[in-house]
Amino acid sequence: MSPFLASLLSALTPYVLAVLGLTLLWQRVSHLRDEVKELRNDLKEGFDRMERRLDKQQDLILALTNPSIHPPVAKQ
Repeated sequence: MSPFLASLLSALTPYVLAVLGLTLLWQRVSHLRDEVKELRNDLKEGFDRMERRLDKQQDLILALTNPSIHPPVAKQ
């Protein structure tokens, strides 16, 4: 290898490694951001599901404790 190429390679190596490191870091941060977004959506869906279930339970409690609010359920 010519001395010029050898000196150029040794001079560029830290910059190439820095660019590669920053690229890998950027990809990892993007991946983590996507995972956090998915987790946030899962939590929101879970809270919405719990809220609907709680609303149903409250409606049932109201129906059982105060029949004048809700008409009686027909027994089968």
